[in-house]
Amino acid sequence: MERRTEIIELTTGQIDAVVAAHLPGESAREFWLLSGGRANTNYAIETVTHGEGFRLRVLRLHVREPKTCSKEIALAAMLTDVPMPRVLGHGDVAGHPYTLTEHASGQTLQYFATAGRVPPSAARNIGRVLAHIRRHEFDASGDLQGDDGKLRVVDWGFGDNALEGFVRRCLFESPAGERLGAASRDRLWQVMEPRLTAPTAPARLTHGDFNPSNLLIDAAGEVTGVLDWEFAHAGDPIADVANLLRPRADYSLPDGFAEGLVSGLADEGVTLPVDWREQAAFTDLGSALEFLSSPEDKPRTHAAAIRQIERYLADYPNG
Repeated sequence: MERRTEIIELTTGQIDAVVAAHLPGESAREFWLLSGGRANTNYAIETVTHGEGFRLRVLRLHVREPKTCSKEIALAAMLTDVPMPRVLGHGDVAGHPYTLTEHASGQTLQYFATAGRVPPSAARNIGRVLAHIRRHEFDASGDLQGDDGKLRVVDWGFGDNALEGFVRRCLFESPAGERLGAASRDRLWQVMEPRLTAPTAPARLTHGDFNPSNLLIDAAGEVTGVLDWEFAHAGDPIADVANLLRPRADYSLPDGFAEGLVSGLADEGVTLPVDWREQAAFTDLGSALEFLSSPEDKPRTHAAAIRQIERYLADYPNG
């Protein structure tokens, strides 16, 4: 996937100032850019504490959408039963808001999947964590914003039926329709439109980017961190299941992973509907349309989204 924003390069002095502001008694020994993420800039900082050795911290600059900084701080305070790096401080540097957090142990699920050695228990453990995330219910769907450490829901701005408004805008008012082509655009609308007005489930906390690159696990399959809550919102959490299980070009999750995930959800009292796979595939079309709606050209991202939509239409009855 293409990078979405420029990398913000910080000086040694700026790093030192951040550490001094939030970590009394510690000083930065070394720092380097982290490769994960395509929209924000993340640094690892190795600090030294006299008499206590080295510690690793993560400095996250919120570049694409500055207001997500306060959202992620509020979520970290709320989700005490979800493994997340503890926030050590926040502020502004180089014109961007930042959070300074502990460094979570483990490697990404993507790392393990690419190496072909995902621990057998990982799927079930991830399902249990996802169940804890979706326990949080809201009065309405919408984006989340953090104000003074508290979360509030902000209307999407797509009209009375947010989902229908979103899909209509993507297909007929954004570059997505042109990138799909008239025939595929119209066929997709024909398939989606009847389901867009159906009653929706209660709005629950949805991570919004619940993919293998944002899930840290250890060699035993325990979840050590859920990262990058920039797209967290109140909505249908089946979207997180869909995102996690979406086919990737560079790697794949092992056989039985989906079944393990469902078992983990059930362990925590969450039973998915019988047709959850179809619901997930339908919901994930929204992500594909959002990718296709970007004003700038992103050849690899757009090609993957078009393939996803074409697969869905091909598998749809009478497709």
